[in-house]
Amino acid sequence: MKLNLKKIKKTALILGKVTTLVLTLLLIGNFISFINDKVYIEAADQAVERVGNPIKGSIYYEQYCVGCHQADGTGMNGMLAADLTDEKRMSKSNEELLTSIRDGYVGKVGQMPPWKGTLSEKQMKDILQYIRDSF
Repeated sequence: MKLNLKKIKKTALILGKVTTLVLTLLLIGNFISFINDKVYIEAADQAVERVGNPIKGSIYYEQYCVGCHQADGTGMNGMLAADLTDEKRMSKSNEELLTSIRDGYVGKVGQMPPWKGTLSEKQMKDILQYIRDSF
């Protein structure tokens, strides 16, 4: 039995190219999977950050909050109540802001009353989501 070196070299070359192609496809597949996972994780993070229903929150805001914070959320540029358009104020966590709504807050121009006896936890979360989405 005689070995045909030409066939062996050709077969090895083809196997090398096929191996390279398979590895490339695996890398591309892993990269696409990584990108998809990242997109799903970011979407999940955003979903988690949504604390309530902004449509319901707009109704509660109009009923309980607009008198002080005003329709535009500025609280008359902070002279009447906290300015909800202020990025620094709104960079606080949802829990910090919900604590202010729930327990009240003493600020520079006055005091926001605690809403825990008037609003349910769900209503407070709806209001916060409305504020986050609107201002």
